[in-house]
Amino acid sequence: MIPFDFDYYKPSAILDAVNLFYKLKAENKTPVYYGGGTEIISRARVGNIRFDSVIDIKNIAECACLNIENERINIGSAVELNKITESNVFPLLADTVKRIADHTVQCKITLGGNILGNIKYKEGILPLMLADAKVSILDQTGRKELNINEFFNKKPMIEEGQLLEKFSIDKKLADSPWYHCKEVKMEKIDYPLITVAAIRYRRGLRLAVSGLLEYPFRSAEIESIINNNQFDLDRDFNNIINALQGAVIKDKSSDKYRLFVLKKLLKAILREI
Repeated sequence: MIPFDFDYYKPSAILDAVNLFYKLKAENKTPVYYGGGTEIISRARVGNIRFDSVIDIKNIAECACLNIENERINIGSAVELNKITESNVFPLLADTVKRIADHTVQCKITLGGNILGNIKYKEGILPLMLADAKVSILDQTGRKELNINEFFNKKPMIEEGQLLEKFSIDKKLADSPWYHCKEVKMEKIDYPLITVAAIRYRRGLRLAVSGLLEYPFRSAEIESIINNNQFDLDRDFNNIINALQGAVIKDKSSDKYRLFVLKKLLKAILREI
């Protein structure tokens, strides 16, 4: 149980949710938006987070959307991972999120929660990076639509009170040839040593990685190296390492082993797509 009291709100209109957040802040309260709640509940139980107001966004149509309209796929921030997998509207995203947790937990974790949460891997964002997703955010000034690289730069660029509404993806990109692999140390369901996702679009390869650095990333410089007509993985792998914008992490395995796995997965990508 959560060891403190709080007020619970469940608005059905998105502007009501946003306005309520700012109203509560003006009253010196500590509101939080609530989707799946897995992280909020677990952190509150051990005293890592405290709040006095919860705004449940699951009943808000824009946050719960999962549809295709005008050749764009719309996925709300409050859509659970299992629904994304079952719908298969974006096959690469479906394959990626089904490995994030066991099925029971997938029924609670939302796409927005996976990306906005404290866990550094945020694997759900990899296909969105590759597909140049558009991100809709609301605050008191109205709705903003950002490119995925504006929304996420090593971390989500979202301010207190802003509500992540949905992601929108061009169906042509979502239907491109793709590859996904998650390497873990032991169990099938675990935090990744490395997760790679790739698509081939207009003869070019796009690559996004989680578990290698402290944050998930897509690198234009690395893609430029790989898409060079003269690219040879064995010869040019050091160029890829040198293009990394950060130190390779060492938890659960050494940095050298992670790079070994990365090279193995790149070989598979080049072979498969």
